[in-house]
Amino acid sequence: MQDEISRNGFFGAAYGDTCEIKNLSITNAEFFANSQNTYSNLAGLIDFANGIIINNCSFSGVITDVDDDVIHSMGGLVSSSTNAKINNCYSIITINNVSAYAAGLITYLNSSSNVSNCYTVINLTGSNNQPKAGIGGILMASSEWGSISNCFAIGQINRYGIHDTIAAAGGILYRPYAGKSYSAVEIHSISPKSGGFVGFAESIEEDPETLLDCFWDRDVAGIDHSNGGTPKSTPEMKDINTFLAAGWDFETVWDIDPDINWGYPYLRGLPLPDLTILAVDDNDISTGNNNVIIY
Repeated sequence: MQDEISRNGFFGAAYGDTCEIKNLSITNAEFFANSQNTYSNLAGLIDFANGIIINNCSFSGVITDVDDDVIHSMGGLVSSSTNAKINNCYSIITINNVSAYAAGLITYLNSSSNVSNCYTVINLTGSNNQPKAGIGGILMASSEWGSISNCFAIGQINRYGIHDTIAAAGGILYRPYAGKSYSAVEIHSISPKSGGFVGFAESIEEDPETLLDCFWDRDVAGIDHSNGGTPKSTPEMKDINTFLAAGWDFETVWDIDPDINWGYPYLRGLPLPDLTILAVDDNDISTGNNNVIIY
């Protein structure tokens, strides 16, 4: 599909509530964002998902922005969704040279779209060319009651632009709802809008109940603030009692094991996260000492 916005992905766009993409895995892929248009979208699975269901899908690989003059929106799995249902999906993604908008899983979650039982392992770096940008682990932006539940993000975000909105899980949220989700993402940014779980969130001060039972690892994040979510130490993030006290379901949805997923909770029914894109030394994210080396 080509128009004033260049749409790119394994699928360009899909429409309709009878459309379902399921049981599809794309592995070891390498995509490059480049376009003749002013705006360009690129995602590992699908650029624009309108009213569809995406179930049991995944993407692993590298996406690189090769044209700083184009405003790109890059998502590990989906670039933009409207009234879509995205369940039991994950991405293991390196995103390079981000000039504008990017997220490990979904860039824009619009119009009552919801995401459940999903995760991302993310390694993201920014180019600082665009004066404003939005970057997230799970999502970059959510509006019109888009929601996430039972999701997590692990990894690192490097973006130093002062105007950026950076968050480990959430990004710039306008009318957000997030439930029982967490982030353990190292964040490098000088932006005052950075956040350990949520960066800029327009409506959270008006309605704090839009973020329920969500946590972020303050030791790993390397920053001490967020516009939502509850900060916890690394030992607390690896203690099942932290989550049980918040009503998380460790019978059918979540599990935890000190030898799996660096000791953080993981989702039952999905492949275990592959953390090998996160190279570590003896003092690393797995112990909360904020020394992740990603390549």
